[in-house]
Amino acid sequence: MLSFLVTASPNKKQEITFRLLVFSTFPGVLIFSTLDFSAVYLFFTVIGLYYIEKPLSHLAAIKLGVILFLFSCFSFIAFVLFLFLVFDRIRLFVTHQNGIRDLALNISCTIITGIFAGILFVVFTNFNIVTCFTIGVIQNHRLMGVSGFDNVTNYLFRSSGNILGWFFTTGLAAYLIDYKNKWFLPLIGVLFLCCCSGLFFMETERIFIPLLPVLALVVGSNKFVHSSTALMYILVVMCLCVSIYQESMYLHCV
Repeated sequence: MLSFLVTASPNKKQEITFRLLVFSTFPGVLIFSTLDFSAVYLFFTVIGLYYIEKPLSHLAAIKLGVILFLFSCFSFIAFVLFLFLVFDRIRLFVTHQNGIRDLALNISCTIITGIFAGILFVVFTNFNIVTCFTIGVIQNHRLMGVSGFDNVTNYLFRSSGNILGWFFTTGLAAYLIDYKNKWFLPLIGVLFLCCCSGLFFMETERIFIPLLPVLALVVGSNKFVHSSTALMYILVVMCLCVSIYQESMYLHCV
C-alpha cells in the first residue's frame, strides 16, 4: 500500500500519511480483513494498482496479467481491478496522454497474459476456472433469492442502494473526495458498474473492498486535508470512531 501511494504521490509526505491513516480506519479493512480472505483481496488490488499507476510498458502489463490471474484464483472480485485498468486507460486516452494503439496494446498484453496463465493452470491442474466462475454466478443468484434483472424498478432500487450503501459505510472519508484527482472518474466508473452489475446486493463493505485503496488516494489530495495537521488527525479519529461503531454493530459468526 505504501509503495502504491508513494508512486502515486511522490514527495508529498502529509498526503501519504493521511491516506494510510484513513485507509486503516475503513470499516471493511477493520472488520473483514481480520475475518476472511479480504486481506488477500487488498493485497492483490494494491499490487495491481501499483502497476496500473506505472508508465505504460509491456513488462508492467505482463506482471499485471499474472496478478489478475492469481487474484482470480482466490476470488472473482478480481474483475474490479481489471475495470480500474480499463477506466484508467480510457482516462489516458481522453486526456491525450497516450494514443489508442498504445493503450489497446497494453490492455491486450495484460489480457493475453492472464488467459495464457489460465490455460497453463488448467493443463497442469485440470481445474476449469471458467466453469467455476459460471457456477459461482448461478449460486450467487440463488443465494440472493432474486435475479438482479427481474424488473427495471427493483433493479434501479437495488443498484442505487449499493452506491449509497458504499458511500455511507466508508464513513467520513467519502465526503472528503477531491473531484479533481485523476483517480476520481475511474473510481466512480468502477463503482457504478459494480453496483449495477446485478451480482452484488448490499455487501458493500466486503465485495467492494478493492475500491478502498483508490478512495484513500482520492481523499488524500483534498485541499481541506492540508489546511491543518491537527485537523488531519481529528478527521482520522472521527473516521476511526465511525468504523468502531460499525464494528460494534457487526454480527460475528461464532
